[in-house]
Amino acid sequence: MSLFFAINKWLIYTPLSRDFVELETCPTCFGISLCDLFKTKDVQLSGWERFSFFNNDQFNIKNIYHGSLKNQPVIFKKMAHHSEWTSFDICRQNKSCYIHVKTSLTTLLPCSDHLFVSKFRQAFINSTGFDGLVSEISLDTTIEINLEPIVLSALSNSDLPIPFYYGACGRVGVFSNEGSNLVSYLQYSFRFRVGFTFLW
Repeated sequence: MSLFFAINKWLIYTPLSRDFVELETCPTCFGISLCDLFKTKDVQLSGWERFSFFNNDQFNIKNIYHGSLKNQPVIFKKMAHHSEWTSFDICRQNKSCYIHVKTSLTTLLPCSDHLFVSKFRQAFINSTGFDGLVSEISLDTTIEINLEPIVLSALSNSDLPIPFYYGACGRVGVFSNEGSNLVSYLQYSFRFRVGFTFLW
């Protein structure tokens, strides 16, 4: 019986799996605000992505997982391809490389005023669960990897039709599952797609 559980633990990711969250590998990536919740039954993984065999650039290149958070359907994202995370890890160990990757939000949003940039910056920092300098490191890391958590943390409480950003634990960000993306409707008739736009 113990062998069965050992194999099961190795084959199937859970929210607590070290290979899933990778908190030790990147403790300041996106935040720790949901880590305590990941230790409970309120966070569940579902779908074929939870099988460790499929988690590589051949089968799950976008590093997206389906599941639930307090019985609400959510999407778990690692924000980068497996190969991109590998490159990031190599760069992180090389100080000369790391010096050149630091970018600011002002550089990425050159036409925005200070107040606008500050709104995004502060919203993300508040979402990390970190204090002081660590939250700034988390912000810098996230800017380099993927801006999505920064943008959605600032806009999640708006009336815009965008996914809600719940927070993160290690390399995993959690977003509301809003169903199929628009690309999945390309095979539908033009009339249907026109009608669909009025739902927004």
